[in-house]
Amino acid sequence: MSFLDTSFVIDLLREEKRRTHGPAHRKLEQLDDASVRLSVFVVCELEAGVALSTSTKERDRIQLLCQHCEVVYPDHRLPVTYGKLLAHLHNQGTPISTMDLMIGTHALIYDETLVSRNLKDFRRIPNLRIESY
Repeated sequence: MSFLDTSFVIDLLREEKRRTHGPAHRKLEQLDDASVRLSVFVVCELEAGVALSTSTKERDRIQLLCQHCEVVYPDHRLPVTYGKLLAHLHNQGTPISTMDLMIGTHALIYDETLVSRNLKDFRRIPNLRIESY
């Protein structure tokens, strides 16, 4: 299984809108029949983008995507793991945004690979497996 990051989902939706099959679609095909998951934090970022948009079609596209993916909610492991990672990154002098750290932590505690274009930030999270496209 893989967790999809916001950057991947946005690229996938843009390709769909343009009716092209670019890097995001090719990566999704590589994942084959493997299940894909969305962290609720990714869904939050997508919904924030929709709220800032004037297009009502965007919300429909996100809801459709969420019907085809498992949306994963945090459990008791997230706060402790998040706190440790935040402290580690702070002590290293390499902090990342709160939402990226939440998304990365979520993938890490589920021992899943995170599919993202944002390698710069996610590579800072120790032991997180990341795939780009």
